[in-house]
Amino acid sequence: MSVSKSVWRIASPLVLIVLLDAVQSLDVECGYESQRNMVSCRCLGNAQSAGFEDLSDVVNDYVRDRFSNLVFHHVQLRDCDRVMITLNLRTFSIEGRYFNISYVSFNKIQNLDLYIENIDYGYTNFVFEDVRRLKLSGRLDNPSTSVQIWSRDSNYGIDRSDILFQDFLARSRIELINIQDANSVRVVDSAFENLRKAEVIRTDRCHVGLTTLTEVDCSNMDALFVSTVPYTSASNAVLTHPAFIIVLVLIVIAVLVGIAALIYAKQWKKKKELELLGFPPPSSTMSRATPPASSARLSNRQFTVRS
Repeated sequence: MSVSKSVWRIASPLVLIVLLDAVQSLDVECGYESQRNMVSCRCLGNAQSAGFEDLSDVVNDYVRDRFSNLVFHHVQLRDCDRVMITLNLRTFSIEGRYFNISYVSFNKIQNLDLYIENIDYGYTNFVFEDVRRLKLSGRLDNPSTSVQIWSRDSNYGIDRSDILFQDFLARSRIELINIQDANSVRVVDSAFENLRKAEVIRTDRCHVGLTTLTEVDCSNMDALFVSTVPYTSASNAVLTHPAFIIVLVLIVIAVLVGIAALIYAKQWKKKKELELLGFPPPSSTMSRATPPASSARLSNRQFTVRS
């Protein structure tokens, strides 16, 4: 009995790690469609993600295990329940070989929270089809890249898509935002520096703001896709973040304290070395030697006078 308890104590942390990994990793199966030059991944069952997961990790693992020199430009995720995805186009690579992803699509997803970053090159299309709840956020910092965003809803019933742009900061050229047959579109704390054209078609309501909703005309691009926050680059955002400033102040204080301690240690060491050499000499009362007083003794000599 004691042996089994010992084995369980050793094995239980490993079992817990495996269970946590199973919960946190998105359960999908992927395949390659040569006609569309696409890697398509489908969620299994009612797959949900416990936190944000990088789509490139899933795709890279699939390609690495099955292909040696596969080249593809289209990535798809479909048939999911609730997922939180980070889309970093810079990380679609295997052994230093980068894939130029120009088309990313999401199909038949109940709830999608998508964070986009690092679009470094070319022209990228994002297509959302039958996504019930869509939240778009991220940073598109490169002004030399071009982006198109499409959202389509084939369900013309009551449960149509709700789209939220929140903390979506774009300096890239957004050539087109095309949203069709949605229930609502909302823009919160976002910036669109180079938006060329926006079309919101057959959509019931459009709002700006999160807590205080301001309803705007869906056909008015300037009123809906308004930059409600100033755009700052990623480096400036880091430099002005309160946590970064606090850390920087603590580092400066630590450096100053270290310099003061070093100066004190050097002075203390020098003082000890001088004391070992006898400097400065110990204070003592110098006794002056007084020469002995010579007492002149006069000896009375007696002379005997002989007659």
